[in-house]
Amino acid sequence: MINTNSNNLFMVVDDEFGEDEREDTIYHMGVPRELALFASNYDEAIEILAKEKDIKICYVDFRIPKHSQQLKANYEDQEEWWGQKLIPQIKAFNRRADIIVYSAYATKSYLQNFSREFKGIVTAYFEKPHGLDLRREYYLRAINKDLSFNYDDFNEEAKTILLDRAVKIKTLLKQTVKNMLETGAYLNEVREILPHGYYLNWVKKEIGIQPISAWRMANAAEKLKPYKIEDLDPIGVTVLYHLTDPDVPIEDLDKIIKSAKSQPLSIKEAELIKREYKNQNKQQKAEAEVEKTKFKLLDSASTQLIDKAQTNKSLNSSSLKQNIIQVIPRQKIWYLGANQQHKVIAADPNSPIFLRELPSTVSLCLAFPPEQNWQFQFMHRYTTNIFDSKYEDFDDLLILEIVDRIMRISTEGQDNVAVCFIPNSQILSIIHKLDCHAFVADPDYQKCLNLVKLFDSIKG
Repeated sequence: MINTNSNNLFMVVDDEFGEDEREDTIYHMGVPRELALFASNYDEAIEILAKEKDIKICYVDFRIPKHSQQLKANYEDQEEWWGQKLIPQIKAFNRRADIIVYSAYATKSYLQNFSREFKGIVTAYFEKPHGLDLRREYYLRAINKDLSFNYDDFNEEAKTILLDRAVKIKTLLKQTVKNMLETGAYLNEVREILPHGYYLNWVKKEIGIQPISAWRMANAAEKLKPYKIEDLDPIGVTVLYHLTDPDVPIEDLDKIIKSAKSQPLSIKEAELIKREYKNQNKQQKAEAEVEKTKFKLLDSASTQLIDKAQTNKSLNSSSLKQNIIQVIPRQKIWYLGANQQHKVIAADPNSPIFLRELPSTVSLCLAFPPEQNWQFQFMHRYTTNIFDSKYEDFDDLLILEIVDRIMRISTEGQDNVAVCFIPNSQILSIIHKLDCHAFVADPDYQKCLNLVKLFDSIKG
């Protein structure tokens, strides 16, 4: 809801804005009429600026006439583009006002170069006819500056792109397939621009959606790149979310989408497809565990026979001597990293030894338990809502990809991350690369040792 404070004025300077366009703007912006100011030429805009000191934002058409007697600006002569001449005057009257420039005639590259020339003065630019939706979003940003993302750390080019993508994403959030895919593509672009630790904050402050929603859109957009909108549109957004789930192999996704073009899928059917793949993965994992257990039993039996033979030999050879046996306990805790910021503990995640080592604040918990109903007994609060308590049987590369994505949208530098049960020895390298602190627990001593050795070899 827009704050209707009388200080939240906005001004549109456009010679092609008649009464109908002005009424449409007021209606779409959702503001009282008294907050809207309109000028159709340079002189009118200067007159308004001289009287009104509380204008929050100005939308300026590049090509406007200087005065009312000049019916239209000379679109061939840049000297007659009085809209761009108005820009420095706006700042002279009101240095805090945001300025948005737009045009139906100037090219996007020209607008972009102009914005760079006036960096720190022009907030953003856009081409007509992308008007009403963008005007509203920039207005909301202008009257809620304290709530928006801080762009001080970025250069003008990155800032302009990020602001533009934030506005476009919010105007696309209506869930059509086209909008979902465009939104996901923009989110992927933003994630590449922002350093690690900024993306989650940007999504929350600029877009106002949950990180998991952003991940679903970005994931779907990436996987559905090869397909045409007209082929995907009949399938529907929710169905596509289910079909692009990590459990569904990419090669099977193509077959399902081609089939869905002739035989549309319901949401329930899509859920069943996803569940079938999930169950198949679990079955494959169970079979692999059986084989692994058989191997361990055979290996254990062989080891016991060898140990027994060696023990008998040792007893026979030392019957006249008293042996002093020193028992050396196996290492259970490893401190890794230049500042020993990572801890790996060979123990159950719910064991006192691990729970004591955890800090009071954990930003993210990544859990890969062997049992579906397993629960983590950590008593403190997570600073994010993302906590995966279900065992997902993905292949190794997919696990690492998912962990990397979740880390990038859910953590910032120096955050604490708990890992319950080791899914892959490379997981610590991902956490280290993203400048977070890892607290890893697994009762399998060999898994812990493998993780430590791999990390040391990479760091070494």
